[in-house]
Amino acid sequence: MARAVAVVGIWDPFTPAHRSMLSQLQDEAIMTQRSSLVVLIDPHPGAYEGARRYGTAGWPVYDAVAARISLILDLGIDAVLCVHFRRRDFGASAAEFLDTVRRHVELDELWLGELQMLGPGRTGDQAAVVKYAKLHGFRVTILPRAPLYAYDVRWLLANGQVKKAVEQVQRVPTWQAPRSLTLPLAWHPGPYRAVALDRPGGARKQPELGLRLEANGTGPPTLQWPDRRIRYLGFISGPADGEDDPA
Repeated sequence: MARAVAVVGIWDPFTPAHRSMLSQLQDEAIMTQRSSLVVLIDPHPGAYEGARRYGTAGWPVYDAVAARISLILDLGIDAVLCVHFRRRDFGASAAEFLDTVRRHVELDELWLGELQMLGPGRTGDQAAVVKYAKLHGFRVTILPRAPLYAYDVRWLLANGQVKKAVEQVQRVPTWQAPRSLTLPLAWHPGPYRAVALDRPGGARKQPELGLRLEANGTGPPTLQWPDRRIRYLGFISGPADGEDDPA
């Protein structure tokens, strides 16, 4: 890969604002003959406090990692680097994180959100990132603050309000078929409606499917995948949306 202009994020949910910003990233990379790179952090730094914050047995996630990667690459981005974190990794500094990224790509420019941190406290703040960039010869571009949503999308999922979440994100939550055909989701247990998709963001297939997310005392609720021939499911309603119970 050529010298790259990169941006780091969780990308969950992947929103219209993300799409617009990544299109700008791609345009900038093309005009300056550089590669465009999106760094995807998984899981969200709050993943280990999901039960305390949302009352669910885990952190509510809108889109599977594979779905997010597909949506990003569909924009023409050259590459996605997925950095998987363990619990102890969230204590790492910005320098440690960027060392990891630079082992895979030659950074020329890093786009950073106005309030974005790449580690805890002063070791991960904007000043620490700029200092590291100067030392290693790449630029940092500060992005404007992202727009706020009327509701916390994770709170909506934790309460089974899928329709309201879809209204905000303007796209259905999308998950790929797990090998075991048992999908853990830290959403509100109960009945859901979903549609089969060939790919994330693709056209919906009819008919709608009635599914049930069952509570699991030892972890997140689980859902049985309806058919191994279905590659992706897009969820269109949940138990708080007034749908009939499919059970």
